[in-house]
Amino acid sequence: IFGSGVPNRKPFLVPMWYIRDLIVCVIASPLIRCFLKYCSAAGLFVLMLLYLLNIGLPFSGFSLAALFFFCAGGWFRIRQKDFIGTFSKAGWPAFIVSVLSWGVSIFVDTSSLFFLPVQRIFVISTII
Repeated sequence: IFGSGVPNRKPFLVPMWYIRDLIVCVIASPLIRCFLKYCSAAGLFVLMLLYLLNIGLPFSGFSLAALFFFCAGGWFRIRQKDFIGTFSKAGWPAFIVSVLSWGVSIFVDTSSLFFLPVQRIFVISTII
């Protein structure tokens, strides 16, 4: 359920995983738009939790990273919200969380269950 034991299905050129998943998101964009139009921020929060805990579909092309960030961008656009303006007051707390999660990720073993959530918290806080 947390992604362990799921075969890692990557394209022949591994860096192309993002392009493949982005193509899948664009094809599914009418469904994603309906979901985002009628969900509140709680729907986006649930997607973030699924991303942090690595709970998702074990199918090739449906990565949580691409789906979460595609949906986050779509949600901000549909709601006519400015990403930078929304998180402008969270700059210093996000910086502190980013530094702390970076420090923790240095000392946590990569095979630990805590490594991936800490790494993903680092990514989200660094973007903010």
